[in-house]
Amino acid sequence: MARARATGADIVLERRARASGRARARVGRGRGIRASSGDFSKNNLERIRDAASSLPIGACAEDVLKALDGSRCVVAQAPPGAGKTTVIPLLIAAARADGWSASRGDDARAGHDGRRGGGKTVLVLEPRRLAARAAATRMAATLGEKVGESVGYAVRFERKASSRTVVEVVTEGVLMRRLRRDPELAGVGAVIFDEFHERHLDGDLALALCREAQRTIRPDLRLLVMSATLGAVGTRVADLLRDDAGEEGGSEDVPIIVSEGRSYPVETIYMGPPGVGFGELERAATKAVKEAIRTTPDGDVLCFLPGAAEINRVVRELQGELPNNVTALPLYGALSQEDQALALAPSKPGARRVVVSTPIAESSLTISGVKIVVDSGLCKTPRFDPRKGMTRLELTRISRASADQRRGRAGRVAPGVCYRLWSESMNEKLAPDTTPEILQADLAPVALDLATWGIRDANELAWLDPPPEGPLIAARRLLRELGALSGEDVVAPSALGRVMSDLPLHPRMGRMLLFGASRGAESARLACQIAAVLGERDLISGRDAPLDVRCRLRALWGQDPLGSLSTGMDSPTPSTSSNTAAPTRVSIDTKLPKGGKRIKGAPRGKRPNVNSAVNVATNGASGGSWNVDDRAVDEAKKVAEQLFSQIRQLTTTHPDLCATGVGQGDPTGPVWPFLCGAGESEVGLLLALAYPDRIAARKSRGGAFSLSGGGAASVGPDHKDDALLQYADKSSETLVIAELAGDGAGNAGARNDRVRVAAPIDRSCFDGPDGALFEALAEERDEIFWASASKSVLARRRLTVGSLALRELPLSMKDDPDATVSAMLDGIREMGFVNAFSLNQTAKSWLRRSEFVHRSGVDPTFPDVSEESLLRTAPEWLAPWIGGATSKSDLSKIDVMSLIKAQFATHDHLRLVENLCPATTMLPSGTKVTVDYEGDVPIVAAKIQEFYGLVSTPLIGGIPCELHLLSPAGRPQAITRDIASFWAGAYVDIAKELRGRYPKHFWPDDPANAKPTSKTKKFM
Repeated sequence: MARARATGADIVLERRARASGRARARVGRGRGIRASSGDFSKNNLERIRDAASSLPIGACAEDVLKALDGSRCVVAQAPPGAGKTTVIPLLIAAARADGWSASRGDDARAGHDGRRGGGKTVLVLEPRRLAARAAATRMAATLGEKVGESVGYAVRFERKASSRTVVEVVTEGVLMRRLRRDPELAGVGAVIFDEFHERHLDGDLALALCREAQRTIRPDLRLLVMSATLGAVGTRVADLLRDDAGEEGGSEDVPIIVSEGRSYPVETIYMGPPGVGFGELERAATKAVKEAIRTTPDGDVLCFLPGAAEINRVVRELQGELPNNVTALPLYGALSQEDQALALAPSKPGARRVVVSTPIAESSLTISGVKIVVDSGLCKTPRFDPRKGMTRLELTRISRASADQRRGRAGRVAPGVCYRLWSESMNEKLAPDTTPEILQADLAPVALDLATWGIRDANELAWLDPPPEGPLIAARRLLRELGALSGEDVVAPSALGRVMSDLPLHPRMGRMLLFGASRGAESARLACQIAAVLGERDLISGRDAPLDVRCRLRALWGQDPLGSLSTGMDSPTPSTSSNTAAPTRVSIDTKLPKGGKRIKGAPRGKRPNVNSAVNVATNGASGGSWNVDDRAVDEAKKVAEQLFSQIRQLTTTHPDLCATGVGQGDPTGPVWPFLCGAGESEVGLLLALAYPDRIAARKSRGGAFSLSGGGAASVGPDHKDDALLQYADKSSETLVIAELAGDGAGNAGARNDRVRVAAPIDRSCFDGPDGALFEALAEERDEIFWASASKSVLARRRLTVGSLALRELPLSMKDDPDATVSAMLDGIREMGFVNAFSLNQTAKSWLRRSEFVHRSGVDPTFPDVSEESLLRTAPEWLAPWIGGATSKSDLSKIDVMSLIKAQFATHDHLRLVENLCPATTMLPSGTKVTVDYEGDVPIVAAKIQEFYGLVSTPLIGGIPCELHLLSPAGRPQAITRDIASFWAGAYVDIAKELRGRYPKHFWPDDPANAKPTSKTKKFM
């Protein structure tokens, strides 16, 4: 560990030296603000302590301060609602306004003045944007201020802070970008990791990087890890953050401060699991909420569901069935800030509310007045498949710790009740703790962060759970495909990778934005819009939602999602095709499907034949169950505008990466395809740079596609008539797949994943040398290779993307005879020597006998003619004789045995084989049997009766044979190399058993002196 830390220290110190000018400037600016930090302490310290005294955390808040005075790292645990997020950051900022001093040795090493640690701001790390805004709002309210004054926040694309800000709440991604720009965290006195028990990927990485900075260049920095329920994780964190004995600037032990909080008893009611069909979960949750409202006279209800889609369906269902004084409100990250504030606000007197939330309300947010919890027991977890290089959200069971956390929400203000939508027996089977995201998520962002920060080996950092080696290798392989790393054997960011790391996007999307900026103004706008519509929520929801990314772009533009993309800004206003209740005109001659079966996914209450007619008449384009999500559209527009502002910044900071005119135009307005280099394929072209491993070509007339990264994907039966797949020439159909789901039955690990969102791309984009993607992704080469299916050599000019062959053209093999011979040798190795030349039994027997002579060592000059040796030396002795051969049938015309004997064996060698290792031997019964030379000794197998009269084991090549003694039916009964011992011993028991099974055969008491026979007693 000491060596690893030294390596990490050298890297970080090197980065600090390069940025020393910027660091001094930041410190200088900090001195200008320092007076206001004293004012903040003087004006607010008593107010903060008064607020703390009214909350459960007040009992140990001062203990946290004292612990931070004595130790550089502290672990604190307090239940939800205790006030830790509201009080602790403010108390640290007020009571320790000038940070902490470093020791004398650390001052000299870090270059500080000894009076203060060079920081005063308190950074609070929250795992979610909604939680970050809510925490900043509560702290500002405690001070009687607005957000952005003493307390601010910074989330993706949004920051509210000022020169007065002393506490800043940030999300994990924001802190990671700050660490990349400023490894020292200049101007920061303490970093607080809130709700660490959720174990998000960026949270684990941020803790590792902050700890590395603390141990090397910021010994004065304080780290406080807080959570509602750390459990065993708390002890592990304390062990991880413990300083080595005698290390300057810190204490060997890490204090763990625990606040018990206030809680009341909670009754648990197990409702049993809901059905597995579509909508069953929502119906079960709705039923439980109505039951809770009916049986409990007061108190608000908090209902946990896994995602926004389920939440919205439950809220719609409840709105028409709840009493007048009860309101159903959704709560999830993609809601507007106004809707989020409405859900978090306390109920008015005489009113009740049902807050239907994602797991964000489990611990990150405090919702007052809750006495009832309805828990679905489910959450959506990102899981990365390193074999396919894909991440997908899987619906999984929560852990027992999360279930207890949710249950505890009902007992914060009074005795409560928790309705669990599973059985008591299932509760015992829940995993004890939540699996850390780092063990199952896509590590590409982490790999880029480590490379940008200067960490070559991930083991140099102190991890609570280190990133798995396999997924980390896959992540670096993807980054090289994206051009973010500089070389095959070097874990260092390229110039492009450094720019990508500064963008608040996954490296895939970052690469797409930079490529779009290099192509022109319209492509840059389009890239921003694609990244926006592929965000957290799909703009088009429903099981029959179209597959095409361009449909989502049209929804973003306020146009008909099913219109033609080429209509651009002249397209009509939105039509009613997205409204499943709107009438659809059907031609009178439309042919209806046979039978009266209800169509899968059809809206309830419609006659099956009418719904079928709509589906047939519109090629599945309308009449299905999908609709445009207006809230998602609004959110995507905001993201597109924010990404476009990033592009505008690039034109100033990196003008060499941007084409002329980039940064102009409406960020959310329609894009003219004819202004893009690839026309209507521009969407697919941009996506191809982001997903080089998901370029797909149709491999059959059905809905199956081969992927450039290996594996396959398919289109589900509900989308077989999707407009995206309506190509006249199916053989040339090529897609770029942006999102994959399971196999339709919920099996995310299925062999053929289902296409959810994709875009078409013209194969001319990959054609060289002028294709836009030829240099970046494609490779064209002439190959002469062995084709296993046809057992012949083929010559082709191949255009490939990864492992995907987009085009093959036949070539002549006459121009490269050496490559033809090499391919034939590959085929011989694949088929095996014996099979390739179709050797008969005589030839195979001679080879085995010759190999036995070579192994016996009788003649040291005898050649090795084993199959392995013949194949290994084939280029020397066989290649001259197979010139012109291009298939297995050509090999059958070659007398290969004569070649082997002429090349390897002398006349004496041939005689030795015949004399020492005969092909057959004569048994005492007069039967001639074949000798098997496969093993270390010759093997002779025959029926027991044919060995009668044999008093000693026969020798072949001077070695006793191994005799396989068989029953009259040919089944093995004994194996021996000493026939005399067998007659005297084991034979007695075997003969006793076989007399009963084969009474017609001869079983003498003295077989050594009996007459051998191959017949039954009747014919002897």
